[in-house]
Amino acid sequence: MSAFSQTEPFDHVELYDNGSNFSVEDLHSLFPSLRIFGLPRSVPPEENIRRAFVDPPSTPLLCVFHDDDLLLPHFHATMKAALSMNPKAGAVSCNGRVIDNQGQANGALLPNLKKDLLLGGASDFARWYCEGFIPFPTTVYRWSKKFGEDLDFARSFGRCGDVAFLSCVVQRAPILLLAKE
Repeated sequence: MSAFSQTEPFDHVELYDNGSNFSVEDLHSLFPSLRIFGLPRSVPPEENIRRAFVDPPSTPLLCVFHDDDLLLPHFHATMKAALSMNPKAGAVSCNGRVIDNQGQANGALLPNLKKDLLLGGASDFARWYCEGFIPFPTTVYRWSKKFGEDLDFARSFGRCGDVAFLSCVVQRAPILLLAKE
């Protein structure tokens, strides 16, 4: 829902459904600009992310977020502006709030991030990761065949798959981390 409540609307939203047990067609009737790429059965989350990178998106920007992420109304405009001001960045992630099971804000997703940070390569990424952590936050990628077609969210890395994936991304282009939610 939050993807459709942006101050600067997305051109369209592509939903890579993971074999949901609800009717995704009902979503399409509510949101006509929604393009649904469904599966008849559930697959691991990393497989769904892989699908998003391997199937060329119809725009040069690809945003990956999870079904429990909520986008603030200015998310799309903020991320586009950040990429525009940082033309070498291949991806931009924003900070966010951690919401507990009772719906209460419980701190920042990236608590050590006090100002915007451009991770320029593998050593920057490793240093940042060792000093804190980088969860797999909502991220917007500059997608192109050269940049993303062979990116692999490798299942073999298990719970560290996001780290392996982001380390591949930062080797191709810098990742910009925004301190702002």
